[in-house]
Amino acid sequence: MREAVELMRDPDRDRRILPTAAYAGLDRVPDGRTIAFTDFTRADFLHLIMGEHGQRRITNLGEPHDVADFTRRLRASGAQYLLLGVGNADRDLLLAVLGDRGHYRPVVRGNGGIGWFGGGFGGAELFEVGDFTRELCANREPVLAVTARDAGTAAVVLRDACGAPLFEVDVVLLGADGEVARALTGARGEAVLRVPDRVVGQPVRVRFAGDGYYGPAEVTAGG
Repeated sequence: MREAVELMRDPDRDRRILPTAAYAGLDRVPDGRTIAFTDFTRADFLHLIMGEHGQRRITNLGEPHDVADFTRRLRASGAQYLLLGVGNADRDLLLAVLGDRGHYRPVVRGNGGIGWFGGGFGGAELFEVGDFTRELCANREPVLAVTARDAGTAAVVLRDACGAPLFEVDVVLLGADGEVARALTGARGEAVLRVPDRVVGQPVRVRFAGDGYYGPAEVTAGG
């Protein structure tokens, strides 16, 4: 009884009672942004999602029928962040989101990183919503194709992980004794390198780098 009375007298009692710490990951959401969730997420403590001073906005997407319906509702809401529950009816949506890194960037993940949602379902995970396709493609290893046009030239085609050509990239052909040819890729991501007679038939490597893109230091191009 004494502990109950002391708790009620404590001006900070809400922080002691409510699962404030379990929602701390939401502090990564900038003020003024909107967080979306579905009815399945069971987000019972809405004021904790909004923040102590109501600095974040929220929107409920209802009960989407499938992934396509969910996507339409989310886009219409204009939300920049998304909470999806772990181990409840959000599961199919969560799997779809995890498989689409071009439009959903994990912010808080792992074992229901945002904890203590209603119904004992084990928390939710937080994602940023947007178009991250360019970033995703640029951060993956590019695709390099090297073909010999004839005995004295080699054509190098350089594309990002999503298939878009990488142009104005400095391509260097390296032999056993160092650089043997150099060229810039054009609008189609292609560069034609003249291969000196002394290295024809020998193994060569390709080194490339350009403004806004830095790939592996060297890629084996074959012989």
